[in-house]
Amino acid sequence: GLNFEVAPSAILIPSDALIWLTETLSQTPDRLEDGIAELTSPSSIPELVLTAIDAKLARAAGLAEAAYIAGATYKAGGRGHLMAFIGTHPGAEDALAKAVGEALTFSGIEAGSLDIAFFASHDLVAERIANVALRFDLPKLEVSSTLTLVAPGSDPEKPPRLR
Repeated sequence: GLNFEVAPSAILIPSDALIWLTETLSQTPDRLEDGIAELTSPSSIPELVLTAIDAKLARAAGLAEAAYIAGATYKAGGRGHLMAFIGTHPGAEDALAKAVGEALTFSGIEAGSLDIAFFASHDLVAERIANVALRFDLPKLEVSSTLTLVAPGSDPEKPPRLR
């Protein structure tokens, strides 16, 4: 149950819905390697998908420098849309791929799919993507430069709790 006795939005979620949610959120994308033959401007991406991805990436501070969506034709002959992350923080690839997957799942588009790729800032393909793709700005990770350590009991306004 959610929000019992604390909000008017209290609800009892059926077990089938929880099973579906667990299965949906535990899915991981398949890893494929296929060379890109051509990059183009994205076309026919529903506004719902763009909004959902933008909302997810707004919470991905510091995980990558930028993200782009482009149309892609692959050397093996397939076509689709490519979500490219540029300057990804090491180890953030899975979290970013999962965030994009969740945005697609919960956008309301039934048959949506999007290829995801990660490139270093200095890769030549990063410049090619930037020239044709739709850009998503990811927030910068703000790190406080001032760290003040206060010893317990040193502030007379906040004495330590003794048990």
